[in-house]
Amino acid sequence: MHTIRPVCVFACYHFFLACLLEPRLKKLKKLIFAAGATAVVGVGLLVAVSLWSGLHVFAGIWNLLLPHPDAVENNPRLTIEQNHKVLWRGSIANYEIDESSALTASPTHEGILWTLNDSGGTPTLYAVGTDGASHGEYSYSDAPAFDWESLDAFTEEGQPLLLVGDVGDNLRWRRYVTLYVLHEPEDLNKPEEPLLLKRSIDVVYPHGPRDCEAIAVDGKRNRILMLSKRQSPPELYAIPLQSEGQVEAQPVASLLGMPKPTEADYQRASDLAPYLYMPTGMDVNGDRLLVTTYQHMFLFDLNALEEPPVKIPLPIVGQREAVTFDQSGTVVFTTSERIDPTYSAELFSITFSD
Repeated sequence: MHTIRPVCVFACYHFFLACLLEPRLKKLKKLIFAAGATAVVGVGLLVAVSLWSGLHVFAGIWNLLLPHPDAVENNPRLTIEQNHKVLWRGSIANYEIDESSALTASPTHEGILWTLNDSGGTPTLYAVGTDGASHGEYSYSDAPAFDWESLDAFTEEGQPLLLVGDVGDNLRWRRYVTLYVLHEPEDLNKPEEPLLLKRSIDVVYPHGPRDCEAIAVDGKRNRILMLSKRQSPPELYAIPLQSEGQVEAQPVASLLGMPKPTEADYQRASDLAPYLYMPTGMDVNGDRLLVTTYQHMFLFDLNALEEPPVKIPLPIVGQREAVTFDQSGTVVFTTSERIDPTYSAELFSITFSD
């Protein structure tokens, strides 16, 4: 008798509790079912978008959530270039150039630089004088500009060519990126004539997608160089210059000498610190590999990439993403992006003393 009563009380208590909670349990079950169904539909949509777009959508989401690398206490000491002069050459007159993300010197038109806008821009190249004057806009409408980020000029079999890098990939989710080899316009007085394609190259990285804003033609070694932006240290890749169709980039070196954000950088500019030393532009002249970051430039020897670079200190003026040697290799040009719609992009030159 003493045993039966507690059992009955216990059973009755749970019976009334179940009756009381039943409507809430039904509601909870509906919520769980709805959440599960939403998750299934969401995953299905992401898979469909991945298949339709050719993007690694799940990788993009993962990369978006990755934290920035930890700060270092100090960077190794670098040799600092002291005998250089930075000159402001002028404001870029064409206000269509919002974000001058690439720069190269024309191989045939003296005093002409080519530039382009980065992601969100149209597939258009802009001719700019070394004083910032506008010399026309030239479009390549046969391909979208997913994220045009870099540009270089070279000559092949006597033909002046422009290499356009649709290589930007902030989320590192593109299955391949594309390089366009275009004929340079012969006549800068005919901007209505479209740019003509010589060949295109789809580039795949061997270890998964990489973000890249810096490409350069290394004519001495007959190759195209591509430098990753968000890896630390940056990774340098190469493909043959005459590539066409799809090709896999080959690792060349990791630029171990590139600085990393320090604790002092984070204290001074916590939001910007992770990006200060990311490569945003690159050019090659002979054995010299010049890399620009948002902050300073760094000069490497292509015959000794394992050696630390020479640091070229620059004033912090806007956001810098483009750099090029002139055709003589004695002057470097660089641009800063527009910091406000009421301002213009700016053009600078750098000369070195012997």
